[in-house]
Amino acid sequence: MEWLASLLSLLRRVGNIRVFVIGSWLASLLSLLRRVGNIRVFVLARHVKTICRHHQLVVVRAEPMGAWALSAYRQQLLDRRVVAVSEVGLPWVRGAETYAVALHELGHILGSCQELRHHTLSAEVGAWYWAVEHALVWTPAMTSRAVSAIRTREGRFGTLHVAVAVAAVLEAIRRREAGKSVSTLQ
Repeated sequence: MEWLASLLSLLRRVGNIRVFVIGSWLASLLSLLRRVGNIRVFVLARHVKTICRHHQLVVVRAEPMGAWALSAYRQQLLDRRVVAVSEVGLPWVRGAETYAVALHELGHILGSCQELRHHTLSAEVGAWYWAVEHALVWTPAMTSRAVSAIRTREGRFGTLHVAVAVAAVLEAIRRREAGKSVSTLQ
């Protein structure tokens, strides 16, 4: 009878692990079914994936605070041509903020003012312009994320330059909300 009790306790532990695995999988699935504005998160994730596929970007998963973009030109021996190779570290799209971060990093590759000759703060603003213009939906949480991301540059560029950059991004968001083009600001 003792062996039966041991077996039941073992099965209970295995059962807890299964519940945990199924629970985390279900939580991930439910997060994709949540809405951002009037659009479900899985649609936003698919939007980011479609952009990456369309522009042939190599995607590496990163944490939202560690997202990055790298665009480099490498010579390919095939057909004796130069091919652009772009790599981007994107967070999993789980909501409005991670969607904004993902689009912003894509903006570093696909947006304007991203050449080396442009000031780094200009590149940040250009990437946020691109994100605002190409987002399927824009929410106050996304605005807050954009503003806080730019404000982290204060120590490097000074309060005045960062304030101007924040104002420029906020103007792009206002133009989007008014149904006007964001790209005319550049």
